[in-house]
Amino acid sequence: MDELEAVLEILGVNKSKDEIEESRQAYEVYKKLRDLKKEVDRKRREFRETVFELVEYETSPDNKGHYTRKFDDGLGFQKQARKSVELKEDKVKEYAKEHGLEDELLTTEKEISDKINDYLQNIS
Repeated sequence: MDELEAVLEILGVNKSKDEIEESRQAYEVYKKLRDLKKEVDRKRREFRETVFELVEYETSPDNKGHYTRKFDDGLGFQKQARKSVELKEDKVKEYAKEHGLEDELLTTEKEISDKINDYLQNIS
């Protein structure tokens, strides 16, 4: 019996479908597995963040600002540099005017506005 099977046995969820005779029994195993999955997912997310923090600490960024670490099993983690862009509406309009793009800008603004309105009507 491997470690995982032993843990499942201790938790009472290492059962085959043939061992279950009533829906109540199947439902109890299902609930335990659901709760176990939630906890495992929470722990996995916690350790994922820890791996990212340690990869950043242990390695140097590449030319794009990413921190990458490959492990012995061939898999690895990469903490990617995050960049955000903020457009200032007045600057965009000024640029569009200077480059003869006002009509395209107005068309795009109307398309976006129409899509937002359609979405809002559909969720109501």
